[in-house]
Amino acid sequence: MKNMKIIKIINTLFYLTLITSCNTKIDNKNNSYFYFDELEYYHKDISDNDVLSEYKKSELPNYDKDYLKILENEYPINLNDSLFIQKIIKFGYKKKKVEKSNINQINQIFSKKKCTKLTANGCIPIYRDILIFKQNGKTVGVAKVCFDCNMAYIIGSKQNWDYFGECGDYEKLKKILKQI
Repeated sequence: MKNMKIIKIINTLFYLTLITSCNTKIDNKNNSYFYFDELEYYHKDISDNDVLSEYKKSELPNYDKDYLKILENEYPINLNDSLFIQKIIKFGYKKKKVEKSNINQINQIFSKKKCTKLTANGCIPIYRDILIFKQNGKTVGVAKVCFDCNMAYIIGSKQNWDYFGECGDYEKLKKILKQI
């Protein structure tokens, strides 16, 4: 009788563990940073000397500091900044439409994954490349990328993106974006 109770408890624990692990697998099935069906790419060619010149200009009383925030800071802070796209266009970023054929490749890059080789970065990023992820016409994510430093600033992701780019993804992304 006592053995039957132990067997029932073990079976119950086994089934609970099985159900819990199945639910975990379902929840983690898609590791994408964003769910999107449209992608806009903005790029600005600006030299390091031009950035330094902007620093000097920023000391002037009427200087629009939004430009430097776009180039180097964690800006925008949230997706509700409806003026962000207007500002990057105002400051000379050129828009390029990303073809649907590239969306799957870019989605794979902007997905959580495990890498065995981690790298360290040692420069101040200048964000010349900005990706706007959209779902049904609504912005669901923004990724600012600095290919010189291999650094990114990402907002809107449901996934932890701290190790973005560690699997050689900066090189892959740069190759795709150069073709656009």
